[in-house]
Amino acid sequence: MKLIEILLSTVGISFDTFAIMTCKGAMLYRINKSKLIGIGLIFGGWQALVLLLSNYILVHYQDNLIGLGILLEILAVLIFFGLGIYMIGKALKNKIVHERREEDFPIKEIIILAIVTSIDALLAGIGLSFLKINLSESLIPIIVINILLVILGIYTGYFYGYEQKTKAYTVGGVMLVSIGLRVLFKNILYVI
Repeated sequence: MKLIEILLSTVGISFDTFAIMTCKGAMLYRINKSKLIGIGLIFGGWQALVLLLSNYILVHYQDNLIGLGILLEILAVLIFFGLGIYMIGKALKNKIVHERREEDFPIKEIIILAIVTSIDALLAGIGLSFLKINLSESLIPIIVINILLVILGIYTGYFYGYEQKTKAYTVGGVMLVSIGLRVLFKNILYVI
């Protein structure tokens, strides 16, 4: 069960990155294949770091939260519902992107985008720690999933346009809401 939550949350929050990379890919004159892995590593490494730090801090201080088990699980459900609904809201809003051709991705812009998209990862790491899921063994899959979604996002935007971001937000939001539902039905309602 823990593996499913880890994979769903990682892929779900990575769809935010996918959507942003779709917009960036739509603006590229040509794709510089040699930089794709580097961009993926920046996003994947940063997201993995944020997920692990938020998760590590709370998992290792769970002893102070003894007796709050069901309350922490309810908070986890609220976090995942909130993240999912936020992403679906972004899809429904369908913000217009003013396309302009770019030759390349400035590294400063990539780092800023990686930091901004990691806010979802921070909350997801907290939610997973409330479920007593330790992410320390999941570093490599988190980075690999992010690298793949960065590359896929750039190519999707390049070939199909920025409009595909709406689908990415919807899929990511549905995945995060499904984690909340899974926890609600498996952990909370089962106990009650």
